[in-house]
Amino acid sequence: MRNKLLMFVLAFCLCAAGCTAHSKKPIEEVEPVEFPAGRILTLSEQQLLLLDWHIAYSSGAHVKDKRIVPGPGAEFDIYFPSNNPDCRSLDIVSSGEGGEGRLVGADIGGYETFALKLTLVSVNGQSKPDMKQRIVAGAVIGPTDKGRLFTYEPVILGFADLEKTVISETSVSADKIYQIGFHVHMQNPQDWDQSGSIIRLRVEPVVEDIDVNDAADSYSVLSSDGAPVITSVPLITATAGILYSYDVHAVDPDVGDRLTYSLTTKPADMTIHPATGLILWQPASDQGGTNEVVVVKVTDSNSIPAAATQSFTITVNSTPFEITKLGVLNGYNQRSRKTLLADDKVNLVQASDNKRLETNFGSFTSYDFSDIPIPPNALIRSVVVFVEHFEEERFAQGKLEWSIGRGWPFRRVVLASIKAPVHIGESNEAVDSWDITSLVDTNEKINLLQLEVKNNNNNNVNSKTLIDYTYVVVTLE
Repeated sequence: MRNKLLMFVLAFCLCAAGCTAHSKKPIEEVEPVEFPAGRILTLSEQQLLLLDWHIAYSSGAHVKDKRIVPGPGAEFDIYFPSNNPDCRSLDIVSSGEGGEGRLVGADIGGYETFALKLTLVSVNGQSKPDMKQRIVAGAVIGPTDKGRLFTYEPVILGFADLEKTVISETSVSADKIYQIGFHVHMQNPQDWDQSGSIIRLRVEPVVEDIDVNDAADSYSVLSSDGAPVITSVPLITATAGILYSYDVHAVDPDVGDRLTYSLTTKPADMTIHPATGLILWQPASDQGGTNEVVVVKVTDSNSIPAAATQSFTITVNSTPFEITKLGVLNGYNQRSRKTLLADDKVNLVQASDNKRLETNFGSFTSYDFSDIPIPPNALIRSVVVFVEHFEEERFAQGKLEWSIGRGWPFRRVVLASIKAPVHIGESNEAVDSWDITSLVDTNEKINLLQLEVKNNNNNNVNSKTLIDYTYVVVTLE
């Protein structure tokens, strides 16, 4: 149209010059006609997530999930319950009719068109080029100059190369937004599954898609000066003694705003990461049975900061199980042929204190653990052996053997054996665990439990295994 107007003006000027060719007045030079740059409106990825009003037929086509994806942009998983007329159309907008309407009322005076980049990613998880399913979609903006709430210019999306990604542009004819977002519906319902379909639609701003032929056009992201919105749902139960976590997520309609998270009301020891919004808290044992109020605040980085809050109450349950640590009471060293108590060495393995008990090549050491009274109605949830150890520099891999059982040293009954990991050198000392729940599932088996540490090396030089601390953790429910 601009070229046509320009051609008309130039033609008029030439005609005027020709008609005055015999005039005595000099020909005046005509200044070239300049047209103002067009202004095309688009939405940021954060603003796309604020689209929350799903205008559908009564059967309830709706958005099942939406998320920001690299691009930038957002993906929407849209569910059509069937291909019937009342199930195959949806408007996903920020609207004056309902929902939060976070983008309603924004000033769009002077913009000529509203544009979004649309990509059909998949239908029911498939995206083959020969698939017949196609959708009609479009960038929705309103009100219109004809009094309608909104309008859109339809585009076709399919799985052919030229149909997968299309830019939709709709004329703007208002100064303030009443509805903004996008529309989608099935094109040929007979090509769709009657039992329902899920489409994945990627929606992106078009700032990076300016064609060289449209270089005069100015693409702008909607400026809304809005407050952030917390979109995540809090976890409202916790258990005493167990780590609680809640990853708070918020979006802001203003592009580039940095969000800062804080807690204005919280229980003792609860923390939140100011940049990511991750809440961490481990309730103490005496907090079981209490209700703790939490208020999260997220603030944007505008010169006049805007904020949003989320308030919720966490119910703290008492620990549903009892955890007991069984330490070493005695043992037997094959090399010395003495019990650990008789040799005054049992204290070497009762704490992580760098006091270690050595087991030489070709010998074993067995460990007896303390007893635990288990109520008749209790369930043994888990039994795990822990060993803090390292091995000398010439200790061979595969030569460290751990066994559990009973009756050491003279009536040895082995329930299971493993090749234990080898950690060469004190600097590599580590704690290894062995879950033996399935092997010791009664009170009697736990109270008779013994651990044997066997050194199967044949070399007597620098090939000892050294135990700093060993214990058993029993969890009852």
